[in-house]
Amino acid sequence: MSTDLIALQKEMSSSVVRHTKELVKGHYSQLTGKVLPVVGREISHLKSTGVDLAQDGFEITKNVISRSIDLAIEYLPEPKPSFEGPVDEAWSAFSFGATGFKEDKLSKQEYKVLSEIEISIMNNTVVKNIPQLPKIAPRLINALKEDSYPWTEFSIILREDEKFQKRFLTIANSPAFGLKAEAKTIEQLLIPLNKNDLKQAILITAISTVMEFDKDKYGKESRNRITETAFKTAIACKTLASDGFEVDEESAFITGLTYHVGAITALRIMRNTGFVTCSVLSKPFVKRLQQLIALMTYQIVLAWKLPKNIRIAIKEQAVLGENPKLSPLGEILFLASRVAMAHYLSSNKIIKDSRDKVAVIVGLDRLAVCETSFETLNTIQNFNFTK
Repeated sequence: MSTDLIALQKEMSSSVVRHTKELVKGHYSQLTGKVLPVVGREISHLKSTGVDLAQDGFEITKNVISRSIDLAIEYLPEPKPSFEGPVDEAWSAFSFGATGFKEDKLSKQEYKVLSEIEISIMNNTVVKNIPQLPKIAPRLINALKEDSYPWTEFSIILREDEKFQKRFLTIANSPAFGLKAEAKTIEQLLIPLNKNDLKQAILITAISTVMEFDKDKYGKESRNRITETAFKTAIACKTLASDGFEVDEESAFITGLTYHVGAITALRIMRNTGFVTCSVLSKPFVKRLQQLIALMTYQIVLAWKLPKNIRIAIKEQAVLGENPKLSPLGEILFLASRVAMAHYLSSNKIIKDSRDKVAVIVGLDRLAVCETSFETLNTIQNFNFTK
């Protein structure tokens, strides 16, 4: 470390220096040589503005340190976690940036997160913590309910919201819808895509908007993992509905797509409580978190006034026992969500033998009905739906 930087750090409050060293050594020890120089440059810049580091150091440089870590985070190597637990536990841990499990009691930090989530559920304030569904979405869906194809009306409504329109075009051009050539205008989409395809693109656009938040690296990564898994769950639900279950495919798709909305709310609460990412999580924490996420999702879809069968199917996931009695749509969601989680983890090389892990959860007798879902998901390329 340079003499100038040492001199500057001496001017800072001792608590800030200690905080910096503990942060770097505790979570970024392998990056000490890269992170600290970034911190040093930020401190030097701060000093050049005339700030009295000795007097105002702690409050001011606390933000500088945080920013420095964000700037240096790109140097972190890709994590190689090892998850040996059930696929749903492995997905929950990995989606929130964990590096593995521990057989241990709740940490103080984990207890704080669960308490905040429980308070949010009890006070019915969950919906306040998420963006509302774009108002244009239900209008577009209603336009597609007409017997005749409403080309003009659909186009006019979609053009009312430029941001929604832009994301809709991006999603409709994604690998999920298999267009042979990129559609650059709304009219170019209306010919190759049928009504169901358009409905799905609208729903994905709306849900991805709700799930968008956090500018930091880990917030974005967790959001992308959750959004991609939500899409895979929707596809798996739709596939199961068309393969032996007497449930309409549209309801199944919506159920799968909304199932992980509670996970985004949980992530927001974790970030607001200062939860440390890239840490090992306790199994009791992950198990309880899964239940609370399902309850939060239930409150959200209740506020969105989704059909009763969808609400029931999601609520059932929060009270799963060893031999759960589920509604037909609840059964589809249980199976499809495990398939989607396993598929996501295996395609990202987090787990091996995804089918075996699913079999442990759903049982061999129900594994056969999941095979088509695996095959369907294998045909769809990964796509970032939150661009």
